[in-house]
Amino acid sequence: MKTYMQSIGTDFVVEEGHNSGDKDFTGGILACKDAGCDVVIGWTHAAEAAVIARQYVEMGMQNVPFLGCPTWGNGSFYDLVEEQYVDGTYIAGDFALTNASPVASAYYEAYKTKFGKDADAMSTYWYDGTMMALDAMDRAKELTREGVLEAIKTIGVERELELTCGKVVMNGIDSVHQMLIGKNKGKVFEVIDVVTEEVK
Repeated sequence: MKTYMQSIGTDFVVEEGHNSGDKDFTGGILACKDAGCDVVIGWTHAAEAAVIARQYVEMGMQNVPFLGCPTWGNGSFYDLVEEQYVDGTYIAGDFALTNASPVASAYYEAYKTKFGKDADAMSTYWYDGTMMALDAMDRAKELTREGVLEAIKTIGVERELELTCGKVVMNGIDSVHQMLIGKNKGKVFEVIDVVTEEVK
């Protein structure tokens, strides 16, 4: 993220890390506040994200836009945080129950019918990963480890593959897919825009 921001001429003025299980993020938040950051970006897991969200507001930072990773739009995060601490935060993610794509909507409906609860990010990641593996096995010249690996490298190239995260194309060993940009309205990730990237 830092490298990308610098490449487009955006100042990256504060970088703070933390350990899993940390409970105090006030030092990092204060560093952002003192630096006069225009926006703060957070990338972490649900337990730590809930603490960050609360301390961010408690330290008077709610008027500085906060962009969270997919965690900020996931049920496991919402379960740990009060609405007042998440409302108005922005999200860059690949999962949202408000994603209106036909593939995502069909998956969410099928999941709720089968399990009696809403899908979450992890279930969609496992689903999409399984569908990618099945696509590769179907196209592999031979069903061997090497044959499937070679087919994985061309997912979305030989034939289109659209999953809950959008159209997927492999770029070497990395998958490229759309990104949902949105904002939390209460504890609901409302999609504002969908960003796609061409594989070069």
